[in-house]
Amino acid sequence: MRQTFPARRKTIGYVSAVRNAYRLLAAAAVAGATVKAQEPPPPPFTSMTTSRVLLLPAQELSGAGDTRVWLARFDSLLTARLEDGGVGSGWAYPRDAARYARSNPTYVSDPRSMGVQLLKSDKVVKGFSLPEPFASRLRALIAIGDTRDAIVPIVAKLDSTKTPRSIQLKLMFVDGRASRVMWSGNIEAHYDGAPAVAADSLAAAVARLFVRS
Repeated sequence: MRQTFPARRKTIGYVSAVRNAYRLLAAAAVAGATVKAQEPPPPPFTSMTTSRVLLLPAQELSGAGDTRVWLARFDSLLTARLEDGGVGSGWAYPRDAARYARSNPTYVSDPRSMGVQLLKSDKVVKGFSLPEPFASRLRALIAIGDTRDAIVPIVAKLDSTKTPRSIQLKLMFVDGRASRVMWSGNIEAHYDGAPAVAADSLAAAVARLFVRS
């Protein structure tokens, strides 16, 4: 069956959207972050800033202690950078996902623990069907948040053995209603100092995908 996407993603032409996406990714690389995508960047990068999108809380971290504290710091920093950059006032952010769960505890699972184990594989690419229980948990969230698409920070990996130190994030854009992956890629940033500093570096790298410089 041919896969279709919502009409709202065609707010800009395919060619110009791809060029804009590559320009944003190049800017991120110049600023100390690189994107290692499994496929070309999708047109939604720039048009998503005016769409209704759910940004999920970062799901997992490896290579550091105080996982929950670090993930919460990253979520807060990324949200602040996106809002300061004027990104979609209609977006639903990690704090909103947490509020949905608190208000609907029998219907919505903890958005910080969505069950992403099967999504961590490099074999998960565009068109991949979202596995359970992630798919059902996401549908519940987007139903309450009145969204369709979601940005999912799957797992962040710290590597303090390199010089400079690095952190890599597996990031996905998904269509929650169709339960399909629209894009999957890895974003890498460099940092100096404690793991807490890595949260800021990574948040800046992710924000640059959407915030025009």
